Amino acid sequence: SSSSNPHDILHSVCSRVIVLGIHSVLRAEGILHCLRHHIFAELHSLYHQLQTTSLFERGLET
Repeated sequence: SSSSNPHDILHSVCSRVIVLGIHSVLRAEGILHCLRHHIFAELHSLYHQLQTTSLFERGLET
């Protein structure tokens, strides 16, 4: 049958690889975006904790 034509098989494999590649890249972009969001949130809370801790220590000193 024509479906076993090497060119057709190669074409379907290539298109599948391209689609999977684009999909994984988009997913990686999404993961990076989420990670960046989480990291910024963590840094922000850490910074806030450090500020409140230093204020608290300064309050104890006086």
